[in-house]
Amino acid sequence: QVLRIDSDAAFIRHGLIERTLWEALLAAIGIAVWRWRRPVGLGIAAAGFAHFAWYTLILHNPLWWDQAVGGVPVISWLLPAYALPLALLWLFGRYEPVLAERIHTPRAIAQMVLISAFSASALRQIFAGDLLTAAGVGDLEDILRSVVTIGLAIGFLLWGIAAKSRLWRVASLLLMIAAVIKVFLFD
Repeated sequence: QVLRIDSDAAFIRHGLIERTLWEALLAAIGIAVWRWRRPVGLGIAAAGFAHFAWYTLILHNPLWWDQAVGGVPVISWLLPAYALPLALLWLFGRYEPVLAERIHTPRAIAQMVLISAFSASALRQIFAGDLLTAAGVGDLEDILRSVVTIGLAIGFLLWGIAAKSRLWRVASLLLMIAAVIKVFLFD
């Protein structure tokens, strides 16, 4: 425990920071070892990704678990926390193209989930501040969720066209349908 997390308050203040630093360390070691021992390096980098997926994305996600993300929107611990696994997925595709092609669909879905989760977290941070679990969602934030979802759908569509990826275009369609349903039923 580098940051001496010994209480709930310390976990709220430093949990995301410590996890992100640990994941970055695993990723850096994995990338360094990758050059000499590909399977070992890949395994270490994958452990960093799995650590993020389980602890930061699922178990202690700042959207539903009290975790301080930083006071300044976008320039906070959210950015490195989500950029690191995205960078690992990109590097994996670049340096392991044969293996990456074999798991193309799960890799693309992981990228979409990471981009969407970061977008939702960054939007929430603009309105909630350091703790994304703060109570209450205003009308503007609720409408901006729809706008962000439509923006993501357009971005996924453009990427799907540029990359000639049907999966990204289908995800775009699903996001657009979800946004339209939300607008008409809830907004």
